[in-house]
Amino acid sequence: MDKKRLFKPLFKSNGTVAEKIIYAVAFVILVLISALLIYPYIFAINSSLKMDDPDFLMHMSELSWPPRFSTYVEAFTDLTVGSTTYMGMFGNSVWYAAGRAIANVGSSMLLAYGVACYRFKLRNFIYNLVLFVLVMPMFGTLPATYRLYSDLGMIDSPLLLIAYAGAFDGQFLILYSFFKNLSWDYAESAFLDGAGHFTVFFKIMIPMALPATMTMAVTNFIAAWNDYSSILLYLPEMPTLTTGLYSFDVKQMYAADRPVYYAGLVISILPIFALFLGMQNTILAKTYSGGLKE
Repeated sequence: MDKKRLFKPLFKSNGTVAEKIIYAVAFVILVLISALLIYPYIFAINSSLKMDDPDFLMHMSELSWPPRFSTYVEAFTDLTVGSTTYMGMFGNSVWYAAGRAIANVGSSMLLAYGVACYRFKLRNFIYNLVLFVLVMPMFGTLPATYRLYSDLGMIDSPLLLIAYAGAFDGQFLILYSFFKNLSWDYAESAFLDGAGHFTVFFKIMIPMALPATMTMAVTNFIAAWNDYSSILLYLPEMPTLTTGLYSFDVKQMYAADRPVYYAGLVISILPIFALFLGMQNTILAKTYSGGLKE
């Protein structure tokens, strides 16, 4: 689609006075909302460049000059929670976010493909079970969930990632609809050429579902990177950047160098920012329900 045609109504000069007023008001509102969303990031970056803690307290709203870039180096050595360094928290965030995204999307893809494309006795039962799980209140099951994870030895362990391979979530419904609408002619052609079920799935179905699965993987990674409650409950001794920086804020903030702390916050945002910039076309791309593009 032509971008100029898409945004042309916003800039047309031959509209009525009422339309121009509406567009102007909408533009001002969107600018204000954007400023409110961007301001916390500007404040964090500016605060991370302050010379020291007194400079931060006395000149909080002023531009940092001269900037102190050494805070970004000091963040890796000064921001520690217990025995976990900043690099340790960063590493915990990486393996937790990546593992959770792979386990969640991978299991949802396998289950959705099987239920959508194959006929067996428990097919309708599994689909209805997913719907039932989705309507259950999550926080009402936390005590039982914690007890189960504790009995299985999944607390403070990477084995917690197994819990995210259940596939009973909204991603199953999306992938189920995707595979349901895919033409089965591709698979039949492969079967005629001697391909097995695994070959069809990995070499035909997954490539066609790649736009949808990549989008889900990226959004899952971002959600897991920002996850706070699950880490606090199930991985208290393995803090990620979210829980680690919060714990540092609560316990050591008044005795710490605040510019260094804000530098740590800015560094924690950069991987997600870079990931979104690199994958924005995948996230925003139109997902087609077949093997052909328009």
